[in-house]
Amino acid sequence: MDPAKFGISTLPMQHVPYHPILPEALTNANSRKVALITGAGQGIGAAIAEALAMSGASIAILDLNVDKLDQTKKTCLAHGVKVEAFGCDVTDKARVGEVLEQVQSQLGPIDVLVNNAGIFDQRPFLMSKFDDFWKQIEVNFKAVGFNSLFSRKAGSATKTHL
Repeated sequence: MDPAKFGISTLPMQHVPYHPILPEALTNANSRKVALITGAGQGIGAAIAEALAMSGASIAILDLNVDKLDQTKKTCLAHGVKVEAFGCDVTDKARVGEVLEQVQSQLGPIDVLVNNAGIFDQRPFLMSKFDDFWKQIEVNFKAVGFNSLFSRKAGSATKTHL
């Protein structure tokens, strides 16, 4: 059977990753930077925290789940950077304000803010409870807004990812 009959190319494919995204290309790319990541206890947030630690950034990680946050902290500390972990509900403006002040006093001004914390109710909208819907609004939209605004008012967070 000739694969060319089916429009399939038999040319060799390049399987080497694009250089700028190789882990070794990130080494010290963010040294002397401070990053704050919300929702860093697991999943994408933990992966972002580790990537920033690998790139040399000092990091502050926030999550409601302190046990999972401790695991992320251990993983990031293995890269030889400063790491501060804070149990924090991102919808609590007063607590977020306290944490931002602590981060700035312990690590310095925040250069990168990653608003990763988020929740999702998998039930169809009309089957969900209003309180569950409103909690999603609080975490996914409102918290992102005031985290970003607090950081900007403090004169930090030159890069903010929503």
